Amino acid sequence: MKNTLILLSALLFYCTASVGQSLNDSLIAHFPLDGSPNDVIGLLTPTVTHGTPGSCTDRFGDPNGAACFDGASFWSYGDVLDMDTSRYTIALWCRIDSITPNATHHDYPLAKGTTVSGTPPLSGYSFGFRDDLPDTISAAAMFGNNTQALLIMDHPVSFGAWYHYTISRCAEDELSFFVNGVLVAADQLAPNKNLSTNIHFSIGAADRAPADPPAGFFRGVVDDVRIYKGRCLSQAEVDTLALDLLSVGSTPIKKDQLGLELSPNPATQTLRIDLTGSEKFTGPVLVLNALGQAVPITNGSLGQTGTGVRSLTVDVSGLPNGAYFVVVATEKGRVHGRFVKE
Repeated sequence: MKNTLILLSALLFYCTASVGQSLNDSLIAHFPLDGSPNDVIGLLTPTVTHGTPGSCTDRFGDPNGAACFDGASFWSYGDVLDMDTSRYTIALWCRIDSITPNATHHDYPLAKGTTVSGTPPLSGYSFGFRDDLPDTISAAAMFGNNTQALLIMDHPVSFGAWYHYTISRCAEDELSFFVNGVLVAADQLAPNKNLSTNIHFSIGAADRAPADPPAGFFRGVVDDVRIYKGRCLSQAEVDTLALDLLSVGSTPIKKDQLGLELSPNPATQTLRIDLTGSEKFTGPVLVLNALGQAVPITNGSLGQTGTGVRSLTVDVSGLPNGAYFVVVATEKGRVHGRFVKE
């Protein structure tokens, strides 16, 4: 079980303990897209393969680790994965390479409805891209039902870059859109609106079956699509996916790439986390065991220079003996470190 702990920070870092649910809880579909279009949870397989979706290099540089689409291909899985009135979260990695210029519709890496072709019209959810302004591309989360106009939340992004997107419907019908773990837009559905639709679920375009031909073909790469129903992910869980923390335990860690020092190492009582370059802490600090599970630690102390927080000391005396990972957000990106508790 992969739980999530986040040691939240504001201008100064504050350490606390918080344990989340498993990132497998309420996961109804997971498409790793690592050479196969199949869902490994509900065992969904494409009912239609349109064109020639391919496999290509993923965000880690692994060959055949993601699905690529050429603007003329997609997979459709039939009338599945309706969200009705439930809470839900959809998370995916995506890189857009080009876009249909001056289109009135979006180009969709993932869609289930939100079209006038559906029954009810506009009902469903989808995620797409469009060039709303010259030289500007926006990623958009869309929500619809038969008694309310289509809601669209968007945020500017860039061609050729990997982004993690999370779309949720939470308590009180609150809608949220995260890009790389950061909340960029929020909205509200009218209470208890039903998002179910007869339109088929698809990856790579908007399949409008059984009513109309497909539209909104996507050009780019999609990876690690996760669909949760019955709950929405917490901020800490969104961070875990957006920071790729589920892969930390299997990723080689090279000291000369870190800019991070952990001392003493091995540690018995306290652990000091120092940034070795000019970077400062800018975001979450997470501690995980070798299985990728977040672990709680108690309050520590800060080391602050004239230019900002550069070090953090935490109490690790309560941790079981073993190996742990530390993941730190800085001005220049994430850095990883490993320490041993004795």
